[in-house]
Amino acid sequence: MIKIKEPKAVIKKDTDIAVVGDLGLKEIWDYTLKEGQLRSFILSKTDTKEFAINKEKNFQIVTSKKELLDFLKLKNCDLNKLKKLLKSLRSKNIDLITTNYVITDGLINNFKIHRYIDEVIIELNPKLNDYFYSKHYVKYYPIISTKFKNKYSLGFYELFKFKIGSFNFINLPIDLNYLYRKFNIRDTYKKDFNKLKIKIIDQIIEEINLNTDLKIKFKGKDFYNHNVINFTIKKESVKNKNIKNIKGFGKIYS
Repeated sequence: MIKIKEPKAVIKKDTDIAVVGDLGLKEIWDYTLKEGQLRSFILSKTDTKEFAINKEKNFQIVTSKKELLDFLKLKNCDLNKLKKLLKSLRSKNIDLITTNYVITDGLINNFKIHRYIDEVIIELNPKLNDYFYSKHYVKYYPIISTKFKNKYSLGFYELFKFKIGSFNFINLPIDLNYLYRKFNIRDTYKKDFNKLKIKIIDQIIEEINLNTDLKIKFKGKDFYNHNVINFTIKKESVKNKNIKNIKGFGKIYS
């Protein structure tokens, strides 16, 4: 039986909004599509104010099996898949891009799926409390993550949301070496930019533009530095997009 330390339960009672602190900028994106979606769900259940007050605390979130399975679009018989995803988020070490530091634990510290009642307890990794709570953060509705089919789209979406901040429009140059490391991109893409553009950049732009509150355009390589690629990012309404308000997952921007 998994024993969970004595944590303080953190349950968001209003709308569920994923709040990503410095982790979103510094973390190497090494998640599968389902792992990324589960990460969004977990972040949507946390409260950044609690992390500021109790930075050494072991925090946990409490949810139901049904809510988690519905969010991840898994069937009731897929509890083993859910368990495997939670184990992966527990065991996958978090590597920070701006340093040589590796947090030798995953996003979560432990979890428990109750056998006889509809309850799941997830304990967060206390080593990440400073990254959960920071002055630099981005908010988004986690249901957006379930619209993506490309595993990189959510990571790029978070990055673009960080960069645009409170502005309505920006030009964004990004160094290719940063992208290669941030998203753990394979060597085959590094050697063939056209393949990178077709398989990753074009796909993530299409998904973000279709499913989120951002409009992304790829402007090509920088004229003076071919190791830099340029994007434009614009905020826009999602009223006419393929996003619906789903009870329990928060309201979409209007």
